[in-house]
Amino acid sequence: MTTPEGQTSTLDGLDDCVITAELARRPCKAPDYEAENRALTALVQDMTAEPRAVLQKCAELAVLLCHADSAGISLPECGDRVFRWRAVSGELAAEAGRTAPDDARLSETVIARDSVVLFREGERLFPGMTGHEPHVYEVLVAPWHARGKPVGALWAMKHTPEGQFDAEDARLLQSLSHTAAGTFQTTEALDQAEARCMELERGIEDRTRDLSEAQESARKSEARLAQELEGARQLQQVSLELLSNRPELLYEQILDAAMAVMRSQGASMQILEPDTGILKLLAWRGFHPDAAAFWDRVDCNSASTCSEALKTGRRILVSDTETCTFMAGTEDLEAYRLSSLRAVQSTPLQSRNGRALGMVSTHWREPHEPSKDDFSRFDVLGREAADLIERAQTEAALRESEARLKAAVDLVELGRYSWNPQTNELKWDEKCRAMWGLPTDATVDYDTWLTAVHPEDVGAVEAAIQRCIDPRGDGVYDVEYRVLGDDRGERWIATRGQTQFEIDKPVWFYGVVIDVTDRKRIEKRLERRVEARTRELEEANNALRSQIEKREIAEAEVQQLQRLDAIGQITSGVAHDFNNLLSVVLTNARLLSHTVQGPYDQEGIELIRSAADRGAKLIAQLLAFSRQQRLEPDQVDLNSRIAGMGDLLGVTLGGTVQLKTIFAPDLWLALVDPNQIEMIVLNLAINARDAMQPGGTLTIETFNTVIEGESFQPEEPSPGDYVVLAIKDTGNGIPDEVLLHVFEPFFTTKEPGKGSGLGLAQVFGFAKQSGGGVRIETRLGEGTAVKVFLPRARIDAADHHADSVDASKRLQTTTRLRVLVVDDDKAVLRSTVRMLDVLGYAAVSAESGSAALRVLASNQEIDLVLADFAMPEMSGGEVAKAIRAMRPILPVVLMSGYRDLNVRKEFNDLRIILKPFTENDLVNAISAALR
Repeated sequence: MTTPEGQTSTLDGLDDCVITAELARRPCKAPDYEAENRALTALVQDMTAEPRAVLQKCAELAVLLCHADSAGISLPECGDRVFRWRAVSGELAAEAGRTAPDDARLSETVIARDSVVLFREGERLFPGMTGHEPHVYEVLVAPWHARGKPVGALWAMKHTPEGQFDAEDARLLQSLSHTAAGTFQTTEALDQAEARCMELERGIEDRTRDLSEAQESARKSEARLAQELEGARQLQQVSLELLSNRPELLYEQILDAAMAVMRSQGASMQILEPDTGILKLLAWRGFHPDAAAFWDRVDCNSASTCSEALKTGRRILVSDTETCTFMAGTEDLEAYRLSSLRAVQSTPLQSRNGRALGMVSTHWREPHEPSKDDFSRFDVLGREAADLIERAQTEAALRESEARLKAAVDLVELGRYSWNPQTNELKWDEKCRAMWGLPTDATVDYDTWLTAVHPEDVGAVEAAIQRCIDPRGDGVYDVEYRVLGDDRGERWIATRGQTQFEIDKPVWFYGVVIDVTDRKRIEKRLERRVEARTRELEEANNALRSQIEKREIAEAEVQQLQRLDAIGQITSGVAHDFNNLLSVVLTNARLLSHTVQGPYDQEGIELIRSAADRGAKLIAQLLAFSRQQRLEPDQVDLNSRIAGMGDLLGVTLGGTVQLKTIFAPDLWLALVDPNQIEMIVLNLAINARDAMQPGGTLTIETFNTVIEGESFQPEEPSPGDYVVLAIKDTGNGIPDEVLLHVFEPFFTTKEPGKGSGLGLAQVFGFAKQSGGGVRIETRLGEGTAVKVFLPRARIDAADHHADSVDASKRLQTTTRLRVLVVDDDKAVLRSTVRMLDVLGYAAVSAESGSAALRVLASNQEIDLVLADFAMPEMSGGEVAKAIRAMRPILPVVLMSGYRDLNVRKEFNDLRIILKPFTENDLVNAISAALR
């Protein structure tokens, strides 16, 4: 067959046919090194006896080792791209000598890649395969090397879809190609030498005058040929020794062969210690003893040819050590000088999968550069040396693993056994026999084992066997059962094993067994102890659950208080800013009301004042809810206070709800803030109204009560005397899941926009801050009663209004008092100054604490200082302390929109007026401070 015109070795769609990556996913048979060694030994022997038959023998071994239908070696014709079968075996044997069925393209592809390649459906890309008989179904091809370069291909072919090549076939094919190619080179060299001899003979006949020169050339050729043949002989000898001898005995022979192949005067072999990165010297030739001691352990990071070769993974050649720059001035160079060596080459040894194993080096006493042929033969030897080291390491690891396994088995007293599911052949070791009470020399079989299994456990054991031999499962056998031994009665056995499958058939089963009778007895005793302990723990758990319930109640109370505290901190900050704004609005609205005469304008001012007053009350409610508002407790007659709210309640409830009151005639006085109590009544009345249908009844009841027991809910009162305000409705009641959240801030069941969720939370905050509590009684379908417990007043409250002054009736004095006003908010500052002017005071303003101190330092006459508490640079408290140092008797009144209880505690000796304040509030505060 010939190559089609215009065909190139670059193949469109090649990746569609190359399926080499599939080798890693296919099931792989275990390596049979024994069969491989026998085959390679036979190949080497045949090479020695008949070198020219090496190609045919290699093709036959490829069929045998790779289980191929056909195999062959394709090599190119001289100077041509046509590849011919130099050897063929199997069903394609008749093709020997013909062109390979791939139009040179497949062979060139393998040569270009220089690695094993797996093809399928080759005729789609290689027209030479189309219609070829027998049909080539799958092709595994390895590169064939000559003088270190790929020049041809070793083929293994499947003609039917039954059976596929695997990764082990690829390894065997590549190993066979490397082994046979080296010897074939020698054979070719022999053929070439013989051809040259024949040419010389013809030259002698034709040119007798050149006889002497031709004879000398022949002698040189024969000497070189003899040297090459000796090197080849030693390579063959090493190959034979590798297949039969212990690895550790062959290092010296490999060095002798290396020196013969490379015609060197020294050689060395080193093995890499992966954990330390050290190259350990295994064997050497031609070194001075001191140099050998220096090279005994070479660090991979040192400046040497071995280190460079190991780091780069490539051969390092130094043709003259005295002129090598990287060796100049190193101890390595001194060692070469000590051994009288001038040239070195170091070749790294690698495993078949590319792992670094060690180094083999050759040395010359004179500057030297080996030929390509020398390196080609040396590489064959290097491959043998790498295989030797890897084999030695594998065998050492295997011996160590077997020793560890035996020690582990002996330590835990495991018995080992194997079973062939196809033949029922059963093999036991001595420990297995001892567990069954059998003599060490007793014959055992499947029936012997099954008969000893306890009748009650036979079913479970046989089911476990069926599972482990089912190819659809994982093949694991894991079961515990009883056996009835001949010598010790009933014993408990635990066994675990693994089935091996071939073509979905169980072929062998390996397992271990251990006597667990003592463990089972201990487990039985433990079960009885666990049952007794369980009963004890159940009793302890009952007691613990009771304690947990009490703790949960306490934790719920703490969490509620923490939530209120967190929201209170936010609320107080917001209240400060709102109170400043409301102070400006209310102050200026009141001042305008004194000057505006028209009823229309007066109505507008009243609307402004009304809205601002509502905002101030809202801020007060928020502060009360968050417990940041300072309450002003006083004796309150709850009956008269609620009776006075009759009109307000009537308007609030509308005409659809009936209002009913039940007042206790002997009701105690309550000690509460009178302003806040009205807000609480309105909040609860609105909630009750919203919970009822039209026609419902709202009942407000008051009575006295004494709480004697401790409370278990955070909202309930502590023991003591209380005046109770109860507001009841006839609504649908509160479900349990809602009742858990009613006191949480912003929780509401009303539609968006119809409730803030602060009502009951505010009631809770007011009651607890007043020293009382709240209790809710509800029934679904009947209604809800909210009871607010207010502390009983036991002492008469002081008359807080005795010294009050009506600002509108304040008498103007002949001397106007000078008041220094300090506030960082310009609008609040200006509004306060205007109010003071209207009230008849002479006002001096300062926008910061430092500005106020400068005014006082100027010795101006000031009768009183009115300072805002919350200012950025100096707070009002700091200003007050500074004023005391400058003018100890000068009165100071603090203004605060931030109703922090801690402020009152820290400055309890100062007058504090809360924003927004009225003219009466301001006059009374100034008058009290001046007294």
